[in-house]
Amino acid sequence: LWAKITADSSLGSYPPVAAVTLESIQTTFDDHWDYLPAGRKKYIHSVGAVCKIRLDISEKSPYTGLLSPGSVHGFIRMGPAVKLDENGLNPGIGYKFFRTGVRSGNFVSLHKLDVGFTWDFFSVSQSNHIATPTGAIAILGEKFAQ
Repeated sequence: LWAKITADSSLGSYPPVAAVTLESIQTTFDDHWDYLPAGRKKYIHSVGAVCKIRLDISEKSPYTGLLSPGSVHGFIRMGPAVKLDENGLNPGIGYKFFRTGVRSGNFVSLHKLDVGFTWDFFSVSQSNHIATPTGAIAILGEKFAQ
């Protein structure tokens, strides 16, 4: 998979975010594929950086699976939600951890549904559960809740 990721070093583009309403969000959140399906566009977080990661879990961890004691390897993809403007970016992160015999353990995190509000990617906490958006952004929140 790393060879596929690094095969194309060209910069991505920012398609119109409103077009996200034309595709199902469930493909992104529920299918857990290791790649973007052929013919599917990435409307949000369409530009980002990917790197390999190793997550070291404490020997005292009471959890099983990905969070059991030891190390797990995967990828992290960091990118702004939409095209950058003078106000900054809305950082989002995708995590992919490989497992034997089952699909990868994937999840995404975000601070909030909003556009540019910081230039420091790590200045805000990230979560896979965010507050209900209000105002114009609430429309996008409805799409994510489908």
